[in-house]
Amino acid sequence: MMVGIAPRKWAPGKPFKGFRAGVMLGLGVALVFHQLSWWVLDINTLVLLPLLSGLLFAGRAWLGTPYR
Repeated sequence: MMVGIAPRKWAPGKPFKGFRAGVMLGLGVALVFHQLSWWVLDINTLVLLPLLSGLLFAGRAWLGTPYR
């Protein structure tokens, strides 16, 4: 008999879809911030920001989502 909270079950995500969503979000953020004149559109914001956000989203998808 188990007393307390049931252990979590993890549902894995799809890292490629997470990477793709992160890249699209990074590109969108870079272009919107450039249009609002909050930063200059250069190699860092056009390539590195989407790449880093894609890796972050892919890592989160690889970890999955906890359920009870």
